[in-house]
Amino acid sequence: MMYVSDHGLMLGECGQYTHFDMRQSYEIPFWIWASPQWRTLFGKKYANALKNSSKKLSTLYTLDSLVDLGGVSYQQFEPEKSVLESQLKESFPRWVKTYSQVVDYDHGKNDKDCHLVNE
Repeated sequence: MMYVSDHGLMLGECGQYTHFDMRQSYEIPFWIWASPQWRTLFGKKYANALKNSSKKLSTLYTLDSLVDLGGVSYQQFEPEKSVLESQLKESFPRWVKTYSQVVDYDHGKNDKDCHLVNE
């Protein structure tokens, strides 16, 4: 089972408890749960997922990770975009669309009004 949220939440920052265009709103949860049987059958993929969990990722990796998790193959499969593969590449740059602009997430910062902006 794989879970990817569509957005993060502000939990009290700037007095807000919502989805907003603040940096924290782009930090989304992503997790994989695998049964003991799956981990036994696909031990290498499970180890890769654990190793890759600290890498900078993007939701652009969702499709290839999901089909890889399900053992499905297709012609356009890109192993460098699956968290289950050893050749996974970190996603750079990670562009996000805020309410007013496109921002490089890794180099952006929250402004005084709690909006993610380019540095």
